[in-house]
Amino acid sequence: MKVVILAGGSGTRAYPYTEYLPKPMMPVGGKPVLLRVMEIYARQGITDFVISVGYRKEVIIDYFENRTLGWNVEIVDTGAATDTGGRIFNCRHSWARPSWRPMPTDCRMCRWMNCWPSTAGPAR
Repeated sequence: MKVVILAGGSGTRAYPYTEYLPKPMMPVGGKPVLLRVMEIYARQGITDFVISVGYRKEVIIDYFENRTLGWNVEIVDTGAATDTGGRIFNCRHSWARPSWRPMPTDCRMCRWMNCWPSTAGPAR
């Protein structure tokens, strides 16, 4: 199983902090929030990641370029102006099966997802 993490938005709601640092790289307890999300998945045994980057992509690329984490990390440049659907579409080559489930990290999206009826299995 692979996890696709959408990390390419401009983070306008976190401005001015995101002027130079993309939102996924903002530190939480001394580590980028992106790394913390990946650690949560790794503790569950999922260590294959696809990170969709765009805005300030060089910061994320530089961070993972020379790190040995024991995970498979693929970084896909999906463009700075690409919307959510476009980012997912541009990463489609990275997974073998078309089965996936979105994992929102946006607060508004989390509230919206909680309104969905629960399902017995992955979205198809």
